[in-house]
Amino acid sequence: MHQKNELKIGLIFTLDYEIHGNGSGEFENWAYLPTKQMINL
Repeated sequence: MHQKNELKIGLIFTLDYEIHGNGSGEFENWAYLPTKQMINL
């Protein structure tokens, strides 16, 4: 029986956002939506 060698690549995607460092800012526009766009690529 022949074995098929397959190359499998894993990807770990992490995010570390600080919105202006003082808690101000819009999480959805600065972190959530850009992250969603990157994942969809």
